[in-house]
Amino acid sequence: MIILYILLHLIAGLGILAHFEAVRKRAELAGLAVLTGMGVHTVMVYFMELLHINLTSGSVLGGMIVISLFCHIGYKKSLALFQHILKSPFDAKIYEIPFILMGLYLVYISSWRAYYLPVTPYDAIVGMDMVAKYAAKEGHIISSAFTHPNLSGHIQNQMFYAPFTTFSQLLYRLAGHTIGQTWLGVVCGAFFLWFYGKTRSITHPVIAGICTFLLIAIPEMYAYSFMFLTDYSTAVFFGAGVVYFYTATQDGTLKTLILSALMFGFSVWSRSDSIVFIPFGALVIFIISRKIGMKEALFRAGAFSAIPAVFFTLWNILFFQLLPRVPQNQIGENAGNIGSLLVAYSDIINKLVLNEIYYGYAFMILFLWFILSLIVTRSLKGWEVSVWVLILFIGFGLIVNIFTAASIDNTIKRGFFKFFPVIYFYIAISPLSQQISGWMYRLEGLKSST
Repeated sequence: MIILYILLHLIAGLGILAHFEAVRKRAELAGLAVLTGMGVHTVMVYFMELLHINLTSGSVLGGMIVISLFCHIGYKKSLALFQHILKSPFDAKIYEIPFILMGLYLVYISSWRAYYLPVTPYDAIVGMDMVAKYAAKEGHIISSAFTHPNLSGHIQNQMFYAPFTTFSQLLYRLAGHTIGQTWLGVVCGAFFLWFYGKTRSITHPVIAGICTFLLIAIPEMYAYSFMFLTDYSTAVFFGAGVVYFYTATQDGTLKTLILSALMFGFSVWSRSDSIVFIPFGALVIFIISRKIGMKEALFRAGAFSAIPAVFFTLWNILFFQLLPRVPQNQIGENAGNIGSLLVAYSDIINKLVLNEIYYGYAFMILFLWFILSLIVTRSLKGWEVSVWVLILFIGFGLIVNIFTAASIDNTIKRGFFKFFPVIYFYIAISPLSQQISGWMYRLEGLKSST
């Protein structure tokens, strides 16, 4: 059944991505299509619940098939996409094999552990997994998990977390997987395929392979690729949002910007606090687009913000109105306190940024590579990506200062996963990497001509 699910994710995602010319490389397309399809199918679960359709193995599978086919309603674009895929040459090099094998080995471990190990994180046991378990048993998201007398007084905010993880868990439970979290391995595999395919299309495959391996092997982040929580999946979608944000600034098209906004929307659909970062991205889009005209700049910034806002509204405002219980207020007393905000930033730097145990040397590598690139090339090209490092840092400080449940040692430590697709994508597209990439391609050309 898992193979069928992955195939349906792929078909649905290809139908959506057929409308976006920015995604045409095979590996990039396949990985992103699976991720997009998973997002689409969780949205399907949401609307099935709103329509009071009983959530069973049969109804969910039937719904996935219908939605996957419906995504190809503009069949001409889908047909053009499939023709492009078939005509594209297969240009893999033999020196890519070690990077691919190392990446696949990590994906294999992640997938096996997600399949074999039970759900262990506390937040999942009392939150997302409990909601999914009761929904699979009773056929509805709004179940006795929210009203059972034995649970009265024990319900916590984890049950109200953004729905991508909960609904993915439900889908795979209904597919016959007792533990349910098998979908984590699918996300990890699709992420590896997409990121490698995307970076490979921009820089030399060796640089792409190094960046991809360093990304998926980050100690703390990799551990959560097989632990059922919201942070890994939201980081994956957030990273995709930043990548196509950069692509949109390069090709200047509204379509690619909408694709970026869709990925950010799925990030919000995975973890609601991702909405905090969207206004900063909209501001960057406004500044960049002002050269086109004030009206166009406002329209693009608005369009970029609207899609994540819709995802946020669907769950945190509309759906919460239907629940018998609502989450506790999480706005703290220090929300407007500048002093506590500065303390939060100081703690984030000391506990996380400078801590190589959690994240390896990712932040040190970024800093050194940025400085070296600036010295060697005297270029800030790629700032549209690196600015997101600053946006994330500002946003996480605000989250700590505003929300009482956001702790640096837990919430922000896992939230930092959003940094790493951004960091390693920036390294891949940085001026220094592009210069090295050019040297490597020229060296290959010299060798092939001798």
